[in-house]
Amino acid sequence: MGNGATLATGGNMGEIVVTGLGVVALGAAAYLLYRYRDAAASPTSSRPPAESASERLAEAVRTLAATLAAGFVGGLLVAGFGGRLFMRLVAATSSETVQGRLTEADEVIGEVTFGGSVFLIMFSSSFGILGGFAFYLLRRWLPARSIAGGLAVAGLGAGVLVRPTEFLDPESIDFEILGPVWFAALFALALIVMLGTVTATLIDSWTPRWPTPEVSPKGVAGLLPILMLGALGPGLVVLAPVVLVKAFVPKGRLVADGSTFATTIRLVLLGAAVVGWGWTFSAAVDIVRR
Repeated sequence: MGNGATLATGGNMGEIVVTGLGVVALGAAAYLLYRYRDAAASPTSSRPPAESASERLAEAVRTLAATLAAGFVGGLLVAGFGGRLFMRLVAATSSETVQGRLTEADEVIGEVTFGGSVFLIMFSSSFGILGGFAFYLLRRWLPARSIAGGLAVAGLGAGVLVRPTEFLDPESIDFEILGPVWFAALFALALIVMLGTVTATLIDSWTPRWPTPEVSPKGVAGLLPILMLGALGPGLVVLAPVVLVKAFVPKGRLVADGSTFATTIRLVLLGAAVVGWGWTFSAAVDIVRR
């Protein structure tokens, strides 16, 4: 079940706090999804097209900053706090005989530690940022409706990650000792769906309103998501070339909407997303059947 399946801090109080925060976070994520349910790809519809090099660069930085912010919020609410709630509920619904045993990640079932909870929440939040970044790169070839686009990216990511990360790995020993397995599998699938859709709707809703980088409190504040990720060091190595490509490499007719090449990419991505979801659902089915 990955790092942090363990839960303990001050006995029942720690369990209550973790459960309460998880419920509130998922409730907030559900509200945001409902509020932005009609969101669609329109990141520049309300803005004049950028013409100069500096304008194109500012536009690329602005959209990336909005994407990272939305990815972090979606990841924090769903993968972070929601993932912690998932661990708590799975441990709580397991039999008394497994309480205190170690999971495959050497965590103690039934304990709620402050350090373990913080680590899991922050680590899991990174999946929202990664998903948002993928959405940023692939947006022009994804379905226009944000929910559909989010489901496509979630399918791509889940197909690659759910088994290696042991989140839905039928071979994991955790699913032999924790239960009921149908509840764990269903909850895990719901989190994947919610992470993809919430993150995508936030990105498409926030991007048109995100402030343009400039020498002003609002303009500097808009850069914080990039500055925070860049402070990690390796983040800049990835972000800088992507921003430069977005800003200065002409899209050309090959990738223009309606071109044969663009249509092919779109079909390949959607096909890969369907395969990813099939692989993910098969993992859940294998877990329930074992």
